[in-house]
Amino acid sequence: MYSSGEWIFEWKNENNKKVKYRIEVKGESIFSLAGIYKDFKNKDGSVKDV
Repeated sequence: MYSSGEWIFEWKNENNKKVKYRIEVKGESIFSLAGIYKDFKNKDGSVKDV
């Protein structure tokens, strides 16, 4: 994954509720972000996104 923009949203679980956070770099009009995505298989065969 690769993304660039002024900000992104990330989700966090707090008290069994999803809370949305806005992430930005103060003083910058644009920033870039990269990540690696992979599926993980549990012992029972189910797939977990990591």
